[in-house]
Amino acid sequence: MLIREMTLEDITQAVAIEQVCFSLPWSEKSFQDSITREDTLFLVCEELEEFSEEENFDSGFTRKNKITGYIGMYISFDEANITNVAVLPECRKKGYGNALVTAAKQKAVEKQVERIFLEVRVSNVPAISLYQKMGFENLGIRKNFYDHPKEDANIMCCELSFE
Repeated sequence: MLIREMTLEDITQAVAIEQVCFSLPWSEKSFQDSITREDTLFLVCEELEEFSEEENFDSGFTRKNKITGYIGMYISFDEANITNVAVLPECRKKGYGNALVTAAKQKAVEKQVERIFLEVRVSNVPAISLYQKMGFENLGIRKNFYDHPKEDANIMCCELSFE
């Protein structure tokens, strides 16, 4: 797997992932507007294909150009807000979400971000579990934050260290 910054060429695949994962998916224009801003960070997880040694490739891996997930984050001074984390359903429980959140946290530290916030549906137990394992703590509830279906959100925060 390769974690890298999202490019304009990745947007079509990101939109397809959005449509599978969210009831109110972002549009291509929303992604275009967001990834071109200086105060955002969007990363993708790209699947790599392994080759055997007899195929004589130097690195042993090649890019498949298949995006399996992404993460988006807005940065304002010393705080950041994760807007979206999405992984294709068939790619879940393989470490992609963990890798995306880890990479976003590392990039945030590089940008001197002290804390990262996010909202997550209260019913999204797998995501909440992942975020807790990644150091996020529940701060409270935003009532009726989500639509389709209407649902509360957990507000979560992770304090970053600069060691």
